[in-house]
Amino acid sequence: MNSQVKPNLTAREVAARYRLKVYLTDREVAARYGVSRPTIWRWLRMGHLPPPETIGPNTKRWKLATLEGWDEQRETQQQTITPVLTGQ
Repeated sequence: MNSQVKPNLTAREVAARYRLKVYLTDREVAARYGVSRPTIWRWLRMGHLPPPETIGPNTKRWKLATLEGWDEQRETQQQTITPVLTGQ
């Protein structure tokens, strides 16, 4: 038996550990946002997408946790901008 395994991990703790390690390809990121692969790279050049991590000589991947954090940040910004634009 492995004595280093932490017993009694909650489902949330397990999910958080694995979500940090999930990497997405440009094809998967494009599918996530419903756009084409060239759009993903264009957004990256324009600064509209967080940069991917280089995990090999010619391999770049986005961490799922990074994209989820970026999505939350964008939602927060939209919620603060929309009332100003609509005069509410």
